[in-house]
Amino acid sequence: MSNLHLVNKDNGGKPGRSFYVALGLCLAAVAVAGWTTYDSMVHYADNTASAAQNAANTVSGVVVSSTSALVPEVPSETETSSVASEEETVKIVPAEAAVTQLNKPIQGDIITAFSESPVYYESLGDWRAHTGIDIAADEGVSVGAAAAGSVSAVEDDPLYGTVVTVSHQGGLTTIYAGLSGASVKQGDQVKAGQELGRLGAVPAEAEEETHLHFAVQKDNTFVDPQTLFS
Repeated sequence: MSNLHLVNKDNGGKPGRSFYVALGLCLAAVAVAGWTTYDSMVHYADNTASAAQNAANTVSGVVVSSTSALVPEVPSETETSSVASEEETVKIVPAEAAVTQLNKPIQGDIITAFSESPVYYESLGDWRAHTGIDIAADEGVSVGAAAAGSVSAVEDDPLYGTVVTVSHQGGLTTIYAGLSGASVKQGDQVKAGQELGRLGAVPAEAEEETHLHFAVQKDNTFVDPQTLFS
């Protein structure tokens, strides 16, 4: 038998001191357990509220960040007007097509053809390549540009008279020698057929009748002009 008795029969059947001690211990244990449960619940509630607030702040921050990144800022009326003005100012200029064919700069017969082999120049008394063609025509006749381009040079040459050089898109250059003067100047933009000057004389080829010495270069190499006439 246990030494702990809840009822001391020797005391006339009334609860003894041990009973009250045990009861007190039980009540204390219940109080401690209750306080622990209450304290845990309070801390849990506080932690839950704090976590919820942090989550709300985080979500709010993400929403703000996402909105600023995905939704572009609407320009003000002044900015919109400025952009429109700039767009109106910019004009797209299409690139000119490369020149692959030429018009005859002057009407007449070809009296001397292109030749890479040396030919005899009576006026000079020597042999040299004939890097162009000679087109016969009357003195004073208008000489036109074989294609649209830019005048790259106007020169007076002792052997070839007034010489006008025109550069074209695609690496072509046309040379008009034997003019009495130029109707254009360096830097001018010319259209196909536009007058470059009037026909004069070619001192280096004075033994021939009046003619235009017309030469063509492709990427700085002389080529036969007749292969490019349209």
